[in-house]
Amino acid sequence: MKALLLVTHSTSSTGGAEGEFTRLILLLKKTYKIYLIIPDGPLKDLYIELSDKYVLVPSRVFQIQAYSLKEYLRFFLISIPKFLKIFIFILKNRENIDACYVNSSVCFVELIPVIFFRIKYILSVKESIEPAFIRKFLFGIYSRTAKKIIVISESLKEKIAYKCNPGLVERIYSSIDEKKYVSAKENFVKKSTPGKQPFVIINIGAFYNLKGQHTLLEALKKFKLTDNVKVIFIGKIVDHNYYNRCLAITNELEVKKSVYFLGEKINSETIQEILNSDCIVITSSREGFSLVLLEGFILEKPVVSTPVGVIPEVVQNKENGFIYNTDDHEKLGEIILSLKNSEELYNRIRVNGLRTYFSIFNDEVAVKNIETVIEQVIKNN
Repeated sequence: MKALLLVTHSTSSTGGAEGEFTRLILLLKKTYKIYLIIPDGPLKDLYIELSDKYVLVPSRVFQIQAYSLKEYLRFFLISIPKFLKIFIFILKNRENIDACYVNSSVCFVELIPVIFFRIKYILSVKESIEPAFIRKFLFGIYSRTAKKIIVISESLKEKIAYKCNPGLVERIYSSIDEKKYVSAKENFVKKSTPGKQPFVIINIGAFYNLKGQHTLLEALKKFKLTDNVKVIFIGKIVDHNYYNRCLAITNELEVKKSVYFLGEKINSETIQEILNSDCIVITSSREGFSLVLLEGFILEKPVVSTPVGVIPEVVQNKENGFIYNTDDHEKLGEIILSLKNSEELYNRIRVNGLRTYFSIFNDEVAVKNIETVIEQVIKNN
């Protein structure tokens, strides 16, 4: 039986990329021995159980949001012990490894020994690395050493394909666990309270400047408190200065009673919050894909988003969702008001979003397509 080395950037229980990676392991395990480089985290025990061999390493992810030479140097220095553990693990097992699949382009510390030992690898690109000169440097290396590069949107493909040979880059849309979402929707019982129900808006994403939560807070200027609107933010605080800025806007607008910061939630809790909401607002100025869009589609919640990631590829404005320009809180407020005040518009967007999901996305097809790419790389010696 052939063996695969699988590398992921996270074993968090809150993200969609980790769920897709888990489904991929379960599929590949039927055919291959699984060697895993496992970052410490909530899913580590599951990954250990699924692996034939593994090495456990610290969970340190390269910060791609902003350039800081000091932070870059610090990252590489504290990653030396992690690199050595991975190097020794691959050194001991390299003769048995037929190929490697890497779940994120930020895993370049893990990729150094893979490249050094000339192991064939497939790289999945889920994020847009910034600044551009760092992205160009890394993909200059990846384009010369990877056997296949998988991207999760056409926009990402455009950013990196110019560096690559024709045929090296393939687009495979990301996926979510459909059965889990459909089951949650079927078993959901909406919370009910006496009186008129508020229109609930939900925003999901870590708190730092590129996620743009301040735009949604500014959009509340379009509402009066008597309009019965409730806004829920779910996400880890990455940048405390930015989070405090959002709190200050909340206090300035005097909407504290309408805004709730719930922090980081596990995936099942987030699904329940989405089901309890009326619409999803994406405020990011940069995304690799945005799995929140798929969650909105399959759970039948209208999605209002900036033109990031896969959004422009699959969202037709005013048909299956809404697109507004980044930081345009005036337009965002107008869109939310139109959804809140028009039942016909709301239901049309909701129904068309669900149709879009099942016409374009499929979790089984997505992971099977990745498996097919891996098989092709192994066969083409």
